[in-house]
Formats: sequence, C-alpha cells, structure tokens
Amino acid sequence: MAFVRAAKVAEVPPGTIREFQVDGKTIALANVSGKFYAINNTCLHRGGPLGQGVLEGKVVTCPWHGWEYDVTSGKVVQNLAVGVDCYGLEVRGEVYLSKKNFLGINRAREEAGDELFANPRNAAAGSLKLLDASIVAKRGLC
Repeated sequence: MAFVRAAKVAEVPPGTIREFQVDGKTIALANVSGKFYAINNTCLHRGGPLGQGVLEGKVVTCPWHGWEYDVTSGKVVQNLAVGVDCYGLEVRGEVYLSKKNFLGINRAREEAGDELFANPRNAAAGSLKLLDASIVAKRGLC
C-alpha cells in the first residue's frame, strides 16, 4: 500500500485536531493520546471544517453548528448510522543521532578494527537492524 506524507507528528500534539491538504483533498488529522486518526474534513451538516473543531477525547465538535464526530470511526455521535470517511494512515517515526555520538561510534569502530559508518543515517539504521536495545542505548540514539 502506498502512502503520501500528510503531516509531521509534531504538527498535531496529543488532544488536538488539524486540517491538512493531502493530494488535493482536505483531511482532519486528530491525535488522541498519541494515536492518530484521519477523517474527511467536511461536516455532513453544512460543510463545516472538522479540522478546526474542538477535540475532546475521541470526539470532535464541528465549529459551525456543533455536530459531533467520533474520529476513530467517523460516525456522528448522535446518529451512528451516518458519518464521514475515515482514512488509513501509518505513523513512521524517525531516529536522530547527534553528530557527537556519530563521531564517537566511528572512533570506537576504528579502534576495534571495524568498518566505519559512512554517515549518521547509516550508523542509526545499522544500530537498529541489530535489534539489540543495549547497542542502541550505548550508541546514544534518541
């Protein structure tokens, strides 16, 4: 399944909902306690922008006329027979390695006679591929 980037995780803090354009379509992206949900941004009542609404728990209230939607299902809270579309999404985290830690890792590899990592990205990816939490911690990945 192909995915298109919608937003950075930091753009939607826990407990908020925001509007984003994705391939020409406006979606409402909600962060419910660290779990993300994407729904159609257009309220069924009068076309209000759900991404500008208030999110309380898993319910967003349309800012125009107060219709409430469960962001986990897209269903209207007052009538579960109707709702807006929900969209599958995937959150892909990033691992960051400081330049100082990268240089230290390569120094230790050089002293041990191991091949040096070409760049911090390769060092981080190589560390994670080992599936050993102690190595990841030792190398200062965060």
